[in-house]
Amino acid sequence: MGLKGASESPRARILRTGLCLVILSIAVAGLLWPTLRGSSVLVAADFLKVWPPWAEGLGDGSRVHNQDLSDSILYYLPVREYGASSIRQGRLPLWNPYLFSGTPFLANGESGLLSPLNVFFLVARAPKAFGYSAALQLLLAGAFMFLLLRRMGLGRAASTFGGLVFMLNGFFIVWLEMLNLVGVALWIPLAVLAADLWIEHRSRGAAALFVAVMCLQFLVGFLQISLYLIAATIAYAIFRATQWRRASLELGGMTLLAAGLSAVQLLPHIELIRLSHRAETHPSLALVNVNILRHLITLIAPDYFGSPLDGSYRGALNYTELCGYVGVVPLALCFLALARVRSRASAYFAALGIGALLVYLETPLDAALWFLVPGYRLGIGSTRIVCLFTFAASGLAALGFDWLSGQARRLPWRQAGIATLFILGALDLLHFGRRHLTMADERLVYPRNDAIEFLKGIPGKWRVTGTPGVLPPDSGMAYGLDSVGGYESLFNRRYREYMATADPSVGADPDYHGVVLSRVESPLLDLINLRFIVTDRVLTDPQLVLRYEGGARVYERMSALPRAFVVWRYRVMPDAAAVLAALREGSVDLANEALLERTPGLAPMSEQGTAEVRIALYEPERVVLDAHLSRPGLLVLGDAWYPGWEARVNGEPREILTANYVVRAVALGGGSHRVEFTFRPVSFLAGRALSIGTLVAAMAAIALWPRRPENT
Repeated sequence: MGLKGASESPRARILRTGLCLVILSIAVAGLLWPTLRGSSVLVAADFLKVWPPWAEGLGDGSRVHNQDLSDSILYYLPVREYGASSIRQGRLPLWNPYLFSGTPFLANGESGLLSPLNVFFLVARAPKAFGYSAALQLLLAGAFMFLLLRRMGLGRAASTFGGLVFMLNGFFIVWLEMLNLVGVALWIPLAVLAADLWIEHRSRGAAALFVAVMCLQFLVGFLQISLYLIAATIAYAIFRATQWRRASLELGGMTLLAAGLSAVQLLPHIELIRLSHRAETHPSLALVNVNILRHLITLIAPDYFGSPLDGSYRGALNYTELCGYVGVVPLALCFLALARVRSRASAYFAALGIGALLVYLETPLDAALWFLVPGYRLGIGSTRIVCLFTFAASGLAALGFDWLSGQARRLPWRQAGIATLFILGALDLLHFGRRHLTMADERLVYPRNDAIEFLKGIPGKWRVTGTPGVLPPDSGMAYGLDSVGGYESLFNRRYREYMATADPSVGADPDYHGVVLSRVESPLLDLINLRFIVTDRVLTDPQLVLRYEGGARVYERMSALPRAFVVWRYRVMPDAAAVLAALREGSVDLANEALLERTPGLAPMSEQGTAEVRIALYEPERVVLDAHLSRPGLLVLGDAWYPGWEARVNGEPREILTANYVVRAVALGGGSHRVEFTFRPVSFLAGRALSIGTLVAAMAAIALWPRRPENT
């Protein structure tokens, strides 16, 4: 593939290319300017105006701007701030003590902890960093698409137009405030470009670029979009290479190499997927999902079924999951390209776009992927493959624009028309983006609150939860409050099953990936140290004592057990299911007895002893307890069990037992002991070793790569 204008001087080429990138930069600045220079932030903080305990102080009667964007303030902001602050303190956060009574952090992936795209969170306030990171992501997306289209032989104007459409497409806009999905999808054009360079030159530079791109997109931490990116790349090899089988295998091998480099992120993530609450989806056996088919009209009228901006949306799923808007002008140019342009590039974009739509519509192609692609059945539906449609549509729009530009080259009035199309297409997408995004006043982001200050002033280790609609899951994390609830795409399956035993409403909606308690009276909640309830209701349970009343009510559960305590009796059950069944029956005295899944190495105890347990140190990846027991017993730590936790008693390794299905326990003899729990997951250690080993091997391969003989 060659570039138009290849005969121009290098200086002129650089200047004109730079001008195109400036145009893309201006478009990004125009979209996000209030968050880049003003006091606004790209976070849906306006939700706090309607949620207790903040509503009383912040509520002004106004509506939430976009009802689909709560994840940005609830989950992504606290998570990004926690990750960045941990790294600034010199600690790699492997564990999150604030959600689900403790849960893996790095392994979750959505923190994007190791992705260079999140560098702004290390140097700026987290709310402002969202805008900076979003601007970087959009600009990279546009620049990468521009470079790919230039590589395909399109003119600068058409390539700039394609880059603009790609970076402002509806998929990017609706997911922008969550960052991760866009953070993977933006690499699609550069991955295809690197594949093209490899197919043509098979040089070490092309190989290094392809592996680097694949590694960077893996580190963002959203494997579903990574799968789509890989599909787009392999599809390109099939269209581009004469020996497409060889090219596909080579690119597949380099993708595996990139996975090896990213193993420090991928192996813990895969382990969490295996242990997570996420259930397998089931393929649709219909010819097409009619409800989603109706939504194709939103490609030209994105608000045809209503909008999350005014709460009028009445379509399938939700607005965000189905949005693939690329603009009316670009879509018209797509059809022009299909009708007029005959090239390998147009065939590739057309096939990729049609294939993506067939999966999006849940046709038999989607069902085939469910059976053939490992891990596909664990994805969140198939509609997010619309990112490949928007990529393909951006490419086709650029091809159509390039064809029109060629037709108008000798006629000034037609050139003015082409410029008008460019401007109209840009303004349409900018209007869609500015209208959809929430740019809130930074002062709304988790401000000081009297109810929360009351909680923060209570000494000791304890956990809290809010009732539905009050102190929503993950929001307490922004204030450093430990919670029994949480909201994440992946969390421990055992924990969800345990919490569903305590409150059957947990897990009732299989599409909700979190824990919110509607009932707080179960003794199972005592075990995990749930001491405080934040609510806007009057609770009458006799075990609850009202401790604070203001913007919300704070009740104390008097039956909550300490974070760490000793029990003297235990029962070894046949398996984990038997433990859960016994807990469900309510026949276990959790303050004095533990149900185990294996023998603890202690003789059965018939009499109670006395014990004193003190928390000497409590850090995310390290907990140190001082315990004194009058007789042998089981030390129970009310933190969630997960593989990777190790225990030492007086410096000697000791097995961690899973107690009562969900927490950790260690068998202790009589006397004084220092018990240290440390989180050192094998998946992380193995992933780190594999990443380092792969890096060394890759550097050696590059150094030994045979040089091509110079022409003489």
